[in-house]
Amino acid sequence: MISPEEKTTGCIDILRDAMTEKERSDYVADTTAGPMWAGRSAWYFSKPEGQHLFVIRPWWGRRIVVDISSGRLIRETPDTRRALTVQESQKVVEVLESAVVERKKWDNGECCDRVFPISLAAYLAGCLHVEAAIPYLESLQDSSFSGSSTSGGLGYGVDFSGEVNPHSYSTYTLRQIIRFSMRKLGRVPKFGSSSSAHDGFSLESR
Repeated sequence: MISPEEKTTGCIDILRDAMTEKERSDYVADTTAGPMWAGRSAWYFSKPEGQHLFVIRPWWGRRIVVDISSGRLIRETPDTRRALTVQESQKVVEVLESAVVERKKWDNGECCDRVFPISLAAYLAGCLHVEAAIPYLESLQDSSFSGSSTSGGLGYGVDFSGEVNPHSYSTYTLRQIIRFSMRKLGRVPKFGSSSSAHDGFSLESR
């Protein structure tokens, strides 16, 4: 960790030092590529009340907060929690508003790095109950972005008209995240033509 004065103040192992044993057990997946947990996580700097903080909000919601000046993990105070929630909520609206305005630049059905912050903002909109994000979620809920595709030869010759072919399909990831958040916000998503995608998406939120 490097302080604002450019001094090394500490080194924190996120998995070992910042997460509880239960979090590692419940939320961290061990894979051949290493531990996986960072998807749908927000990472950012913040300066509430003159502090210099680095914050990680994992997808399950419990913030990891580091005081950069001391290089130490700290607990959120009620004031800090409120300030970070406001900052996160404002960022959600900012990103989603921009996504609507610039939709033609990224919503082309291809995997695009520009979609990752949009999908995070869409997810956090529901977790944080950001009502100001609702109009943008409604506008983006028919996105053509496909986060993953599966294709195989099984089922060749079988007529799957009107159904999802379990052997060859694309998943409209952003649509699913938006529908998740709209439900969290008490809104009913619009279901358009999406026969090639599953809608049974579920994310935990604490």
